[in-house]
Amino acid sequence: MKHDIKKVSKIADEVLTFCLLHKSDKTCMSVTHEEDGFIVEIEAFNIDVTDEQVSRIEEYLNVHRQDEVAEYYWQLAGEIDDENELSLVGMMTDDYSLEFTEHSLKLTLVRKCQKC
Repeated sequence: MKHDIKKVSKIADEVLTFCLLHKSDKTCMSVTHEEDGFIVEIEAFNIDVTDEQVSRIEEYLNVHRQDEVAEYYWQLAGEIDDENELSLVGMMTDDYSLEFTEHSLKLTLVRKCQKC
């Protein structure tokens, strides 16, 4: 369980860092611990991203969870200041939803675990 908590913390950190690097003037985050996993919700207001960047983010997140790859790379998260880091987030999560409207970005990430 401790390992899962650290991974969820890295996921939250990566998304928050992305929002701050893209000049969000207000960012709200919550992490919910449920019986079968964790839900990370983040909303960034007045974030400086384009529709094209949002499409790339969706591509990064729209991958199947890859525990083998994530297990190897998750400790490296945060070492590169680039939106490509979100591809690692995609490999570490099971599901996501993304909404982007007039410079506001709302992202929900789900990570399931067996012994939460």
